[in-house]
Amino acid sequence: MMNTQTLGAARRPSLVLVFLAVVAVSAAIGVGTRPALAAGTAGSGTYTVPTSYSVVPGGTVGIQVSYSAVTNGTTDGVTARPPDVCYSAAGNPADVSLPFFGNLTMSASPRTLNVTALPGATVGNTFTVTFSLPCATSYSVSDGGTINGGASAVVTVTIVSVGSPTVTSVSPASGPMGTSVTVLGTNFTGGSTVAFVGTPTTAATKTFVNSGQLTVTVPGGLTIGNTYDIVVNNGSPSPTSVNDRFVVTNGPTVTSVSPASGPIGQSVTLIGTNFTGTTCPTGVTFGGTPATSCTVWSNTSITAVAPTGAGTVDILVNNGSATSPATLQDKFTYTSAVISVASINPPSGPTTGGTSIQLTGTNLNLVSSVTIDGVSCYSIVATYSYVTCTTGAHPGSGTYAVVVNFAASGVTFTYGTGYTNVTGITPISGSTLGGTPIQLTGTNLGGVTTVTIDGVSCYSVVPTYFYVTCTTGAHPTVGTYTVYVNGLPTGVSFTYGIGVLPAVYSVTPNSGPASGSPLTYVVISGANFTNVQSVTFGGTAAVSYTVQDVNTIQAISPAHSAGTFDVIVTTLAGSSPNTVNDNFTFTGTGVPTVSGVSPSSGTAGTSVIITGSGFTGALYVRFGGVAATFTVSSDTQISATVPAGLGTGTVDVIVTNAAGSSTNTTADNFTNTAAATTSYTLYATWTLFVWNGASGTDIGTALSGSSTNTQLNSILSRVTEILWWNASIQAYKAWFPAGASTPGANDFTTFTHGLIYWVAITPGSSLTWTIAATAN
Repeated sequence: MMNTQTLGAARRPSLVLVFLAVVAVSAAIGVGTRPALAAGTAGSGTYTVPTSYSVVPGGTVGIQVSYSAVTNGTTDGVTARPPDVCYSAAGNPADVSLPFFGNLTMSASPRTLNVTALPGATVGNTFTVTFSLPCATSYSVSDGGTINGGASAVVTVTIVSVGSPTVTSVSPASGPMGTSVTVLGTNFTGGSTVAFVGTPTTAATKTFVNSGQLTVTVPGGLTIGNTYDIVVNNGSPSPTSVNDRFVVTNGPTVTSVSPASGPIGQSVTLIGTNFTGTTCPTGVTFGGTPATSCTVWSNTSITAVAPTGAGTVDILVNNGSATSPATLQDKFTYTSAVISVASINPPSGPTTGGTSIQLTGTNLNLVSSVTIDGVSCYSIVATYSYVTCTTGAHPGSGTYAVVVNFAASGVTFTYGTGYTNVTGITPISGSTLGGTPIQLTGTNLGGVTTVTIDGVSCYSVVPTYFYVTCTTGAHPTVGTYTVYVNGLPTGVSFTYGIGVLPAVYSVTPNSGPASGSPLTYVVISGANFTNVQSVTFGGTAAVSYTVQDVNTIQAISPAHSAGTFDVIVTTLAGSSPNTVNDNFTFTGTGVPTVSGVSPSSGTAGTSVIITGSGFTGALYVRFGGVAATFTVSSDTQISATVPAGLGTGTVDVIVTNAAGSSTNTTADNFTNTAAATTSYTLYATWTLFVWNGASGTDIGTALSGSSTNTQLNSILSRVTEILWWNASIQAYKAWFPAGASTPGANDFTTFTHGLIYWVAITPGSSLTWTIAATAN
C-alpha cells in the first residue's frame, strides 16, 4: 500500500524530511513554534513511500534510509544533522535475532537496514520495523529556533515464496544407494523436500547449502539399474529433465572390517557386497590413500594391507562402476605398533625356490606377505615373534632385500644357481682340536663338495640330497662361525671350544609342564661337565642350573611349547651331541592340530565343532583365511561360526595360538556354497604364479575358461608360453598354446596344485585371470 503525505512550509526557511529506502519511507513530521511554519509556503512538497517489503527464505533485503534539509535561501536556514536513524523491530531493540529472521543490522554509510530471512523460514511470516528520524527530540535552525523531531514510519517485511525450483545438474549422475549427490539449480529453500521419482518413488534426506545447491543422500529401497529424476519441492515441484537424472548402480558396500584397528601394514579383511570388478590396489582406499596391496577373494570378501595413514579413516571400495558409501561399519583406526624384523634364517637358498625361511622379530603376527625381489614366499605362518614361509623360484642369482607387507625389512636373502638349502647342524659345537663329526641337514645337498667353518675345511665330506656329513678341522681360536658349503654361506653356525665335548646320558625326570609351573627340578647325568656355559631345553635356557660335579647338573626346566626336545649342555669345548638319552617332554599346549570339522559343509553362519589339540589360548580361527568368531570349549574342542565372505568350494580351517598355526590337512577341510576363486594379475612378458586350482586340470581348458572351470575367463589368446621348473632334473619344461591339442608337442599338459609356473603373455596391458580354487 502506498502512503502519500503533505509537508508544511515556514515563513522563510522550508525543510523537507524524506525517508528513502529502496524507495522513500513515509513519515509525518511535527513542527515547532519558533520559527512559525505555515502550510503551503515555500519549501513545502509531497512524497510517497512503500509500507511493505518482501524477502524469500534465505534471502536478504536492504532498506536504505536518508533525509535532507531544504532552505529558502535566507540566513534563517536549517542546520543539517548527521544521518542518524533509530529503529526497532517487532518491539525488540536493534541488532537482535528474531524468529524466522537473522540479526538485523544497520550499516554505516549509507544507512541501510539489512534484513535476512532464515533458510528454513515459512512463507507468510512477517514482522514490522519502526523508524524514527532523527534520533533526538529536536534539531536547531540558524535563527536559534527549534523544530521538534520524532517523525516516524512503519514498514512491514513479509516472507514470500520463491518461484518454482529447477534442477540444472546432479553430481555424480550414477552410483549405489547411500551415495552423496550434489544437486545444483535455482529457488531451493531450507524447507524444500527432495524425492527420487521413478520405480519406486522414494523421499531422500538433504542438506541445504544455499538457494542454488543441495547435498542429497541416495535413499535405500531403490531398484538397481533404474533411472530416477531428482525432484526438489519448495511448495511446487521442479520440472523433470535430462539434467536431474540419476542411475542407481550395483555399487559395493562394506559391512565389516576385521581387525578394525592396527598399524601401517596391517592386513585387513573387508566383508560386504558387490566387490567383483575391484582393481587392486587402487580400488581400495584407506582415508583416500590406495591400499598397499589387496586381494579380491570373492564378491563379498577382500583382504587389503593398510597404507600410510593416521587416525580413524573410512575404507572405501570402488568396483569400477561406483564407490561404497562411507559408513560406521567401514572405519579403521591406525595404531602405533610397528613390524620389526631382526634376523633371517637361512639367509640364502637355490634359485629353484623351496627354501623354508624364518624371520624373527616383533609384531610379526601382522605380516601378511613376504617377497624377495618381487617373488612371493608361500605357506606363510605368522606369530608375534617369528614368521615362516617358503621361497618361490627366482630367475637369477643375487642378494635381494626381504620385503614384509611391502616395506623393506632390513634383512636380505641370497639366491644362488644350484644353491643348497641347509636348515640344521648337529652337533652345534666341538673342540678347537677338530675331529668333531657333524651333520648338515636340508635339501638339494647332493652337490655339496666343500664345507668350511671360518675358512677351515671339514674333511671326509659325504653328501646326499637331504644331509651332508663331515669332520671338523682344527681351529686356532674359540668362537662361533658361519658354516659355508660350496663357498656360499648357510643359515647355521658352529662353535669351536676348548677340551672334550660334554655328553648327556640321562635326564630325570624326563618330562614337565610346558607352562613352567610348577617348577620341575631335573637331574642331568653325563660326563665332561667342566666350564659349563649353558643348559638348554629345546633351545630355551634353563631357569637355573647348578653343576654338582663333572658328571651331574641339577637344573629347573623353563616354560616351552609342548613336545619332546633335547637337553643340551654347552661348555668351552662345545655342546653335547643330541641323543635319545637327553630327551625331555613338555606337556601341555603346543602348536594346534585340527583332526575334524563337524559339520564339514554349510553356509555362512553355520555353527561347527572343531576337534583336535592345543586349542587352549587360541588366538584365531580362520576359514580359508577369513577370521571367524569362536569359543574355546577345551584344549581339544572349539565352537566356531562360519564367517561371511567365503566362496563356494573347499577351504582349510586353521587354528592359531601363540605357538603357531595348525598344518593344512584333509581333516580340516570345510566346504562352503559360494564360488571359491583365485585371481592372478599377469604382466607382459613373464609372471610367476602358484597354481591354486585342481591337480590334473588341462592347461588349454584352464586358459580358455571352459569345462570343469566354468567360472574362468579366457586368456588363451594372449598366452604365448608356460614354463615349469623340474627340480629333479634341474631343467625347465614348457607348454605352448599352438600344441595344446597336438600329442607330444608339449613337455607337460596339465597343472598340479601348489606347483610354481611362469607364464608369458603378449605385450600390452596386464590382465586378470580368475580360476576355480581348491584347498589341496
